[in-house]
Amino acid sequence: KHTGYGDGRGGTERAFFVPPEWEVVSLRWSRGRRREHRDLIIDCFDCRPQYMSFEFNTRTADNVELVLEGTFFWEVVDIPKMLQFTSDAPGDVCAHARSSFISLVSKVTLREFMDTFNDLASRASSNDSFYENRGIAVHSLEVTHYACADASTSAILEQIIMETTNRMNRLSKQASENEVALSQIQGKIAQAQGRAELDKIEQTQGVESAESAGVA
Repeated sequence: KHTGYGDGRGGTERAFFVPPEWEVVSLRWSRGRRREHRDLIIDCFDCRPQYMSFEFNTRTADNVELVLEGTFFWEVVDIPKMLQFTSDAPGDVCAHARSSFISLVSKVTLREFMDTFNDLASRASSNDSFYENRGIAVHSLEVTHYACADASTSAILEQIIMETTNRMNRLSKQASENEVALSQIQGKIAQAQGRAELDKIEQTQGVESAESAGVA
């Protein structure tokens, strides 16, 4: 047990003095987009929310290998829990998210992945007790870029993306043309209604004028 300045709001000790002959415990965390190096020495924890990038390979249901890049927005919320269950918090976060993502992507085709990758990313990081048990909170997981690992497949993917973009542009153009045509039709209808009302008014005025002339 240590002594020091506590947190008056919750009764938890937040600052303390290291007794003689004691030493600060250091953790060795992994680093890099694939967490391939585990040589980051941590002896002071930053509990503020922060971003962490990642990169890993996965395969779709139609056997297309993809390279995914993205970011986590995460934070350490319970240091005692973290120290009890893991010595490499970022490595655990990346490894578990990668496993969840690979499982989800393996159930969809490339086309389905292109349409739903944001939803897959959200499902890979939400409602998971794995992070809570380690005193970690993952607020969001976003895919910022994906590409095919194979060059020939990548060219096909670019073609699919280009065709999809062109199709969306054509649909947008068609929608604009439809709006213009509809506006013209509505204008003609309004013009015709106006003419009919004008003819009716002129006819009424003609009858009244004839009646007035007859009376005179």
